[in-house]
Order: sequence, then structure tokens, then C-alpha cells
Amino acid sequence: MVLPCAGAGTRLGLPFGKELLPLGPGSTPLDETLALLLPHATALRLVMVLGPGREATARHVIARTAAAGLPVAFTTQRPELAECTGAVLSAQPWFAERNIVLLPDQVLRFPVADLIGRALDALDDAPFCFLAARENDPARISRDGALLTTGGAPARLADYAEHPPLADAGRFNATWFGFAFRHDASEALSLVHRAVTGGPVTTADVAASPLAGCPVIETGPYLDLGTWPAVRARWTDHTEKEQEALL
Repeated sequence: MVLPCAGAGTRLGLPFGKELLPLGPGSTPLDETLALLLPHATALRLVMVLGPGREATARHVIARTAAAGLPVAFTTQRPELAECTGAVLSAQPWFAERNIVLLPDQVLRFPVADLIGRALDALDDAPFCFLAARENDPARISRDGALLTTGGAPARLADYAEHPPLADAGRFNATWFGFAFRHDASEALSLVHRAVTGGPVTTADVAASPLAGCPVIETGPYLDLGTWPAVRARWTDHTEKEQEALL
């Protein structure tokens, strides 16, 4: 399990990592991510990729994982490897046979049963899989990692692009929340990294790669807490759930 926490979070302007942003009493984006992992603590090991000044993040993770018995290691992002996928590649010496990547500023709006177990199981028959939510808003698709998926259980990947032009966004129908990969899927991981860092990735590139036809595990809707409108939406979600609990 690789969790990149090395980004500067400049869009929020926080004096600490956005993974520690308060979402409600005793809850942060990092806590919500760990809640997905801890039921599988005995089958996972967690590699945190940290940037400068993330000592509070490290202490938070140690406090939350110690009782569950989840092994945790920390490393730093290599300066020549940019973006979240660069953080993942910086953890390559610690890759396991099966690996899951979640981003600590993305949180699900509704619980998903055994999401981590389903992603690990998908790697039995494929070298790579995406965790994704259905999406029909072209503006969001253009901002995020865009997928074109086919029907089925699980769905399958037909095409992929990072930040496609708005005019092209309508042909995609999902955005990715995370991904999982086998140790031997370096070609797929390199292609995703190239796309995330703004390099050219065509439909033909995807079709010729291990990404073609890979499983897509549906997560349900999620929020990318890298912007204040999304943070306010998450705070609204929390308030509404508290009010429902009191009824």
C-alpha cells in the first residue's frame, strides 16, 4: 500500500499537510483513508511518501495504525519525480507483489464495502486496476483523471486520459479515485505517470499497454479535497449526517 503525502497543497494555503485538514470531530482525510485500510491490516504494509515538514503526518499515522498492527514505513519523494505518481515511483524499492495507491486528499462520500479487498482480488487476473467513480460532468472530467469504461462486473477500461480538453471530456464516463497494480506492471505505471505529469498519452498508447481492458472497481462518488469548494461540500456532508443521526 502506497500513500503519497508529499504535495505542497498550495491551492488550500494551509500551514500543514491537507491530509490533516479537520473534517469533523476526530476526523481528517488521512483518517478516512486509513479507515479503508485498517480492516486489512494483517495483509498490508503501508509505505508513506512524505515531503518536507510532514512530521505531524508521520506521528498521526503511527498513532492510528499501531493498535491495528499495520506495518508502516516512511520515505521521501525523489525531486526528479513529480506529482503523486512520482511519489509512488519513489517508493518502488518497497513495492509488494500487489500494491494499492490512494490519494490522501480524496474521500468517499459513502462507505464502500471491502473496496481494498476487491482491488487486491482484481490483481489476480490483471496487472493493473483503477478505482473510480462514474461521472458525467465534463468540467470535472477535464480536471481529473478521466476514464472511459465499459459495462460489466467489474467494468473494463476502454480509454484513459489525464485532464482531457473540455471539448473531449464528454466521451469519458468516470474519474479515478485510486489504483492498484502488480509488481510486474511497470509499463502501466509508467504510462500513468507520463499522463499525470503532462506527457503525451494517446488512445493508441493506452490500447497497446496493460491498461487496455483492465478492471475498473466502482467506488461511488468522492470528493477531491484539494480545493475549498470541495472542502465546504465535505463539511456540509458531515453536518447533514450529524443532523440525520439526531432524528
